[in-house]
Amino acid sequence: MGTMSAMKTEARALHSRAIKLLRAGRADEAVVVLKQVLNLFPNNSSVTLDLGSALRKAGRFKEAAMTTRSALAHMADNAGAWSNLGNALKDLGDIENSLTAHGRAVALAPKDPLYWLNQAVALSFAGRPAEALASIGRVLELQPGNVEAAWERAQLLLMQGNFADGWPAYECRWQLSNPPPKLVTGPEWDGRPFPGRMLHLFCEQGFGDTILALRFLPQVKALGGNITVECQPQIFPLVQRLPWVDRIIAKDGERPPFDYCLSLMSLPRLFASRAEAMNGAPYLVPSPETEACLAPLFASAQGMTRIGIIWSGSTTFRRNNIRAITLPTLLEAVHGVPGIRLYSLQKGPPERELHDLPPGHGIVDLAPHLHDFGDTAAAIRHLDLVIMTDSAVAHLCGALGRPVWVLLGFGSYVLWGRNPESTCWYDSMRLFRQDRPGDWAGVSHRVWNALLDRTLRANNDETPAPRKFTLEGVGEQSRGHAQ
Repeated sequence: MGTMSAMKTEARALHSRAIKLLRAGRADEAVVVLKQVLNLFPNNSSVTLDLGSALRKAGRFKEAAMTTRSALAHMADNAGAWSNLGNALKDLGDIENSLTAHGRAVALAPKDPLYWLNQAVALSFAGRPAEALASIGRVLELQPGNVEAAWERAQLLLMQGNFADGWPAYECRWQLSNPPPKLVTGPEWDGRPFPGRMLHLFCEQGFGDTILALRFLPQVKALGGNITVECQPQIFPLVQRLPWVDRIIAKDGERPPFDYCLSLMSLPRLFASRAEAMNGAPYLVPSPETEACLAPLFASAQGMTRIGIIWSGSTTFRRNNIRAITLPTLLEAVHGVPGIRLYSLQKGPPERELHDLPPGHGIVDLAPHLHDFGDTAAAIRHLDLVIMTDSAVAHLCGALGRPVWVLLGFGSYVLWGRNPESTCWYDSMRLFRQDRPGDWAGVSHRVWNALLDRTLRANNDETPAPRKFTLEGVGEQSRGHAQ
């Protein structure tokens, strides 16, 4: 009897520790501890359910779904378990079963706002914004102050191109449980003229968001005095060339006195009220000196279509697994297309995939020459086209007005909107969207046909019938391009 009591005490302590680890964002450690609890009491459905949640937060989605289903076998009327299953299935890309699970959760507990919110997130991911907004409406009826629901609503409005309501709603991000860092405090600029005053604009999010927001600087400058821009140092070479900026400082650097301040990603609220009225014209220009310096890298491809490639964004980005692919997967989209030379713009850990290719692949590695976005911009000016997955360089290509084809995973960045192939933000950008989660093969096939058509039209050749492409012989095909 004493042994059983001691086991229960140990299990309770371990369970409590696991929950604290989960709340601290240490999901991998929580998984280990919860498994220890289940070793003591294997049939504890509540602990099994918590293990499913921990596995999901650790990014082990398949295990999370299996574990949660195991818990549901003993708690079929538990709305939380159904909602957890729906979340794990969404992460796996199993949309229909995810929505079925969420539907079961809200049916079991129709007055719990959390389950309606989880359903809304799944509907948004499924590309059903109108239904998602209806679920968000239910959350806000039950809990009017739910900031997470307000944030989801803002993103849905922006996805639909409803900028008039979406950008003001986007300001709720500062009240989120995990808000972006508000680097600067002070009198907030409201868009009124500020002649003779100093306005301090600061970045708060990723490189792509900063690049996107720079488009509004001419309109800001037209309203007043001096502008200081606080941004990531990697973007300095581009911002320094903008005539509307009076001073640039590094993110978290020493700030000069200012009269007003505003986040760069709050500028769309003041200047982008209608998606259809957006100007997608280029607004960034790289240094001519840097451009000239990089020119020899492209000289041997005279007469060929020079294509830049990127297959992953930052690996530290939480949703990079949704938007990134592997280099072999990207090569399927270009394999066998005649008259092209490939240039890798990839930076970071995914670069090693290029070095893992067999000898003779013929891809020119530009990474050693790219130290910041100014260098990358100069390189892009030498390219005829960039084919890439979603990351900051997509914004850079668009801001430069250079042709870029962006391969989008299912549930992509909300500002790309819902149009099949175009975006209001950049005229030179073409989007290739997944039709269903994980279907990169379908995207690659469409890119391959579009690229073949583009290169053959450039050479005034007849377009042959589309063929099936494979990775077999990639090295041999590309070897002819290496000089």
